[in-house]
Amino acid sequence: MKILLIESAVTGHHLSYLNAIIEKQVEENEVYVILPEKCEISDKVKKQINIKLEKDGKRDYFKWIKKVNDAIDEIEPDLVHFIYADHLYRYFGIGIKKPVKYKSVLTVHQLRRGKLHDLSIRMLSAKFSSTVVHTAALKETLGGLKIKTVDHIEYPQFGAHEKEEQEKALESLGINKDEIHGKVLLCLGGTREDKGLDILLEALKEVKEPYHLIVAGAEQHFKRDFIEKEAEGYKDKVSLFLEFLSEEKFGHCLNAADILVLPYKKAFDGASGPLGEGVWVEKEIIGPSHGSLGDIIEKHHLGRTFEAENAQDLRRVISEELKKNDFEIDEKYKEYHKMMDVERFKEDYDALYKRVAKVK
Repeated sequence: MKILLIESAVTGHHLSYLNAIIEKQVEENEVYVILPEKCEISDKVKKQINIKLEKDGKRDYFKWIKKVNDAIDEIEPDLVHFIYADHLYRYFGIGIKKPVKYKSVLTVHQLRRGKLHDLSIRMLSAKFSSTVVHTAALKETLGGLKIKTVDHIEYPQFGAHEKEEQEKALESLGINKDEIHGKVLLCLGGTREDKGLDILLEALKEVKEPYHLIVAGAEQHFKRDFIEKEAEGYKDKVSLFLEFLSEEKFGHCLNAADILVLPYKKAFDGASGPLGEGVWVEKEIIGPSHGSLGDIIEKHHLGRTFEAENAQDLRRVISEELKKNDFEIDEKYKEYHKMMDVERFKEDYDALYKRVAKVK
C-alpha cells in the first residue's frame, strides 16, 4: 500500500503517536508524511512534506487544505490518514475532498458538544472511510449522532517510563521527602484552560489533611502569577515546574506522586495522555465523572471521580483519598494497564488500515 499520514502539530505526544504508526507501516508499505515542520522521523519514510497551518484563521486554513489536497493528488495514495482532526471542526472539514480513488481515516482525539459541533463531526465523518476515537464512550457518542463508521483504538502509553522509588524521584526534583507530610498530588501537563487547574487550586484551599502538590507542565492559559496567587494560603505545600518537561523530568514527576489529579472541565471529552502515563506506573487517578474520563476511571477501577467543575466535590474526594492507606490495584486496573501497550496500538491501526483499504 501507499499510505499518506497527515499531522498538523508536533508538540506533546503528537510525534510519538505518529512515529508509532510509522514504525509499523514502513515494514510493508510505502509511507509519505505531511508535517508542519521538518522533524526527525524514520528514514524509511518515502517522503516528508512540510505544510504548516500558520494560524487559526479562515484564510490560513484554506491555504493549508489546498496544499494538502495538492500533495494528495501528486502522491496518489491508497490510503490517507488525517491523524489530528480537532482543528478541522471549525470549518466543518470544508475543502477536504471526499475521496474517490483512495480510502481515508480520520482520528478524533476529543469531542466538543453542541449543535454546530455535532453537525461538524457528522459532516467530517461523512467524508471518511473510518473515524477513529480513543475511548469507548466517544464511540458510543458518535454512534448516537448516527455516525456508523467509527472505530475505537485505545490510546496507549508512549513514554514507557520505568517505575522509580518515590523518594528518589522527589530527590531528583529537588523536593525533600522529610519535609513532606501526607500524600503527593500531581497535576501533569500544559496548563490549558480546559484541563481545570483552577478547579484544583480552589479545591485545595479547604483541604485539612496533609498533602503536597506538584504542578508540572508548560505554562499556557493559567500563568505562574495566577497559580501562585490561588495557592498563596498553602504555598509551602506546592512545587511548580512550569516548563516543557524533558522525558526524564516527566518520569520523575510521575514517580514522585501518589495520586494523579485530572481536574478536567466539561469541555474536555477524549483520551488523556497523563491518565495513561499514570496508569503505566500504577498510580491512583482522580478525575471528573463526565464523558470518557469518568467512564474509563470507573469502568477500570483506576481511582475516584468527582463532579466536573465542582471544586467542593473535588475537595471532598481528595480529602477522602488522603485519609486512606495506599491505593490497591485490582484485576480490572491490571487489565487496563495491559491495554496501554504501544505494540497493541500499532497492531490495531495496522488491522484498521488493511480492513479499510481491503488489503488481505
